[in-house]
Amino acid sequence: MNFAIDDERIMDYDQVKTPAQILQEYCTRYHASVEYEMIVEGEIDEDKKFKIIAISDSVRAEGMGKTKKEAKQRASQLLLKQLHPDLRTWQQLIDLYSSRSTREDDRDKRPRGPNFHLLEKLKEEMRKCISSDIDPNVPPISAYDVRDGMQMSSIAKRRKTEEIR
Repeated sequence: MNFAIDDERIMDYDQVKTPAQILQEYCTRYHASVEYEMIVEGEIDEDKKFKIIAISDSVRAEGMGKTKKEAKQRASQLLLKQLHPDLRTWQQLIDLYSSRSTREDDRDKRPRGPNFHLLEKLKEEMRKCISSDIDPNVPPISAYDVRDGMQMSSIAKRRKTEEIR
């Protein structure tokens, strides 16, 4: 979508994020806030138009629409254009506020592999369960209570059966 940021056709297309959502991400990222003021023009439903003013810090933009939603999206869109004068197209704005942050990108670059510390602990617990010195009064980690509707491990079921006998 190579529309200009202030192109009115943007709301006509299916998109991942609306202008208001992108504006909210701007506020989150830059610790800013946005306020919306609504003005209703026209008395009769056919003539009624909504005017919403979006304000972030000292920057203001007015959006007009037949519905409140349309006016809010338009005001958000025009405010984003003022907040990012260096960007020309809507796609550039979408790319800037894509859902993947740099932190997530860094996380993807880390090597994936097993957590060896956790695996060693698991082996140790399994050896305790298998060994003959098991204290019958201590249930294994994987034992669940049947009364709570949780499934029991085969070891816990065996112990439960031995207790009943």
